[in-house]
This record gives sequence, C-alpha cells and structure tokens, in this order.
Amino acid sequence: MTYSTQMDSQDLSKQLEHRYRSFARLAADWFWELDTNLEYVFHAGSGPLSARTHASLVGLNRIECVSRYAIADQALEEHNVALSKHRPIDTVLTFKWNQGLFFANIVAEPQFDDTGVFTGYLGCGRDVTESVIIKEQ
Repeated sequence: MTYSTQMDSQDLSKQLEHRYRSFARLAADWFWELDTNLEYVFHAGSGPLSARTHASLVGLNRIECVSRYAIADQALEEHNVALSKHRPIDTVLTFKWNQGLFFANIVAEPQFDDTGVFTGYLGCGRDVTESVIIKEQ
C-alpha cells in the first residue's frame, strides 16, 4: 500500500466515522450499553440527563435505575421483561422529571457472541415529549 493510498484510506475512515456519528445524532438523543448483568458500561448523549448523571450510571442496573424514575405502567413492565429475557425493545416510557412528565422512546437490541451467548445490550433513547403531548391534545 502506498502512502497516498494509506492516506486515502484513513481519510475515508474518518469520513465514514463522521457520517455514522451524524446519523446516530439524528436518530437518538442518548446512547447506552449494558453488560450481561444489565448494568451500564456506557451512557452518553444529550437529553434530560446531565453529563454528570450519564457518568454516574456506569455500574448501575438498568431495570433498577429506570424503574426508579419511570411511571409504573404496562410499557415499563414490558421493557423490564424484555430486558430480563434478552429481547429487542422499542417502546415509549413515561418518566417523572423536574415536576412534570418526560416521554422517551427507548430502542435497544440484545447482543450475542458468535456462539449465541448473551453479552449485553446496545440501546438509545429519544425525547419524544413534545410529540406525545401534541398527540394527546
């Protein structure tokens, strides 16, 4: 590989990474990753949580954290069951937040290794509060 080809390859990689990051920002407000125990190993993005809160979630169990702030309804129950059974998730959860309600579309996919062993989750959330309120009016 020539120097020129190597540089072209590096430029292409940077362009692709930038493109995928842009797509991700358009699709979700925050991202998270869970380990096999459903504990956060990564949480970042914008939305209702501050950067400090994102970092403080690492090591905590998602079901316990979400259940602490979400309204206990059928959507939360289905979310928690799906996590426990390693199923995909696509739901809207309602949270008590800053003396009001906050609605989040949560999408997550369980991850498995090459042998089919569960390794955790990759997920994201999007603030859909405005669209839910408009829809309810």
